[in-house]
Amino acid sequence: IVAIPDTQFYTSSYNGGSPAIFQKQVDWIVANQGPLNIVLASHLGDIVDHGAWNPIEYTHASNIWKTMVDSTLTWDLLPGNHEGYGTGWVYNYSNLQNYNRAFPVSIFQGKSWFGGSFPAGTTNNSYVLFSSGGLDFLNISIGCLGFNGTAIDSQSMAWVNSILDKYPNRKAILSTHNYLREGGY
Repeated sequence: IVAIPDTQFYTSSYNGGSPAIFQKQVDWIVANQGPLNIVLASHLGDIVDHGAWNPIEYTHASNIWKTMVDSTLTWDLLPGNHEGYGTGWVYNYSNLQNYNRAFPVSIFQGKSWFGGSFPAGTTNNSYVLFSSGGLDFLNISIGCLGFNGTAIDSQSMAWVNSILDKYPNRKAILSTHNYLREGGY
C-alpha cells in the first residue's frame, strides 16, 4: 500500500517543488505495481496548495493523476485542508468546487473496485475495495473539515459507519488528512 501525502508544493511549484516531481512519483507507483505487489495507492490530501483560488494547480494535479486513472491499480484520493481554503485561508466545504471539477466521480467510471462516494456527486469522501494475500480490504477516504483538517463532520462519520456495517468481513483502512495531532487529540 502506497500512501501519497501533501503534494501541494509540487502542483503549485512552490519551495523547490514542481509538477514533474509528482508525475515521477505517480509513474514510479504505476510502474512498480506488479514488481512490488502494490495493491492500493491512497492520496491523503493537500493535492494542491491553493484549492479555491488557483485552478492551474488542479490542472497540474488532474493531468498527473490521469496516469493513475488509466492504470489497473486500485487508488483513492481525498481533499485535505488546502483543497478547501478560500480567501483569507478560511476553510469551507463550499470551496471544494475546483477539487470536484478536477476529480469528479466520473474518474471512477468503469473501476470495478470503486464502492461509492459521499455526498452524492462528489469525491469529498469515497471508498474502494481490494484483496491481497487472501484477505479482503476496504479503504475509506474521508475528506477533512476545519482549518487544519482536524475534524470530520458527523454526516461523513455516519456514512463511514454505514460502509463499515455493509462490509463487516473486510479489513478496513481509514485514510484521511491531518486528523491526529501531536498531543493525541
